[in-house]
Amino acid sequence: MQVDIRDRERANDPRTGTAPTSERADDSRSPVVVALEPRIRIDRDTEAVVYQEVDPGSGDVVMQLPDPVVLKTRAYAEAAEARARPSAHPVDRTA
Repeated sequence: MQVDIRDRERANDPRTGTAPTSERADDSRSPVVVALEPRIRIDRDTEAVVYQEVDPGSGDVVMQLPDPVVLKTRAYAEAAEARARPSAHPVDRTA
């Protein structure tokens, strides 16, 4: 899919002397612009800062950085590292 925005820029440019043309409201090809709500949170498992853009109408997360898969992988790696680390208080098994 390719979007050409040059015509719109030229129509809105005061140097060209042309007035913007009105577009049909029922044109299904025109994109719908939705203002997204930015959110910043701390992930509980990794303690990483997470930036999200949320659709305020539906509450769906449209974009998230870092990606949820990256957060899950990081949490899994940190848990595996914690299990592999020797405990700070070794148990003496001799009697």
